[in-house]
Amino acid sequence: DAQSGTASGVTVSGVELDWSVALERKQKIVDQLYKGVQFLMKKNKVEVIAGTGVFETPTRLQVDGPDGGRTVEGTNVIIATGSYPRSLPGVEIDGRRVINSDHALVLKEIPKTAVIVGAGAIGVEFASMWRDLGSDVTLVEALPRVTPLEDAEVSQVISRSFTKRGIKVVAGARLDLKSVKSSDQEVSLKYDGDDGPVELHADVLLMAVGRGANVDAIGLDKTGVKVDQGWVQVDEDLRTDDPAIFAVGDVVGGYLLAHVASHEGIHAVEVICGASPEPLDYNH
Repeated sequence: DAQSGTASGVTVSGVELDWSVALERKQKIVDQLYKGVQFLMKKNKVEVIAGTGVFETPTRLQVDGPDGGRTVEGTNVIIATGSYPRSLPGVEIDGRRVINSDHALVLKEIPKTAVIVGAGAIGVEFASMWRDLGSDVTLVEALPRVTPLEDAEVSQVISRSFTKRGIKVVAGARLDLKSVKSSDQEVSLKYDGDDGPVELHADVLLMAVGRGANVDAIGLDKTGVKVDQGWVQVDEDLRTDDPAIFAVGDVVGGYLLAHVASHEGIHAVEVICGASPEPLDYNH
């Protein structure tokens, strides 16, 4: 690559990152995809109501939005309210020094120094990218290894690779959540190391400790939908404990990925329409 190609006889000069241009391109792609979905809704005669929906009964919702309130009703309802980035108890996300992944995607500048708490998929992706872009990164994980939900061999390869690239990896860290302090200049955090407390200082602290389902304040108490450990419970056909209501996507847990949600949505609609689709095989 541009940084290590000299040994292979490849010399590159004048390579620079213009982060503002990269951000602008990212936003253009997001906007294009969003407009594409809007077009598909219109083309397929799907009515889109902007607003917040709350269950009044299992098949009726009150929707309040910029154009006022209205009631919508159907034979079936699909919950697809998605998820939000979680934090840890007592750690306030201020969007400036202490941030989540949503904030990280719109940072105006790449942080010179960053501490990332949580070494799941989101944490390791940002650690890798920021390091490639010149950041001094420390990755902190409370469990004994990074990417704790993956095979142990995956964790070993990532940990070795990150260390070789200059990312400081701290696994099995006992975090002192009360120690998180932010100012105009920096953010700091302490954890218990082998030889006592260790204090970290950085431009930003990214909390990458997972996501939670958006289930609050949508009126689930007016339905038979069950929520367990924060996730809507569904059967293999994505049907909840309320026979009229289905749920798909991040809100049901599992793989929080867009293509998974799309397949779940298709499956739920096929069931509602009376088909008998094969259950989804999440190994695929």
